[in-house]
Amino acid sequence: MSDTPNTPETPKKKKNFLIVYVISLLAIALLLLLFSFLQSRRASEQISDLQEEHNVFSTSALQSINSLNDRLGELETQNKELIAEHAELSTKNARLSDENESLRSLLTDARNELSQTRLDLAASTDSFDDLVALLEQLEADGDLTLTRDEDGVITGIEVK
Repeated sequence: MSDTPNTPETPKKKKNFLIVYVISLLAIALLLLLFSFLQSRRASEQISDLQEEHNVFSTSALQSINSLNDRLGELETQNKELIAEHAELSTKNARLSDENESLRSLLTDARNELSQTRLDLAASTDSFDDLVALLEQLEADGDLTLTRDEDGVITGIEVK
């Protein structure tokens, strides 16, 4: 008999237990949904922040790339100009080297000619001195008469 009074209460307790259990499960499910929503929102905000940082970084990187491309273009232009200038200077250098070689050759020829002229002049001077000595000898021998100015330079010859 002790079972009978407990029997009517047992289904009620079971029913109350089931209701509490179901409400607890729903509450836990709602909490999990809320937690999931908050995590999703937080992840979405982080993704949005990362996308914004990425956009800023991408814009900055593109500006840097454009700036570097502009600088590269300037350097390529400057390089082409320097190559052209180098070619021009190389041509001028070759021409000046040829001119220098020609001038050296002319200078060598002029020096050789000057040396020859000096030798000829020395020989002529010796011949002239010999000629003057011969004329003076002929004058001393009485074969001719030399006319001289006040400096002693022979200005005339008279053959006898």
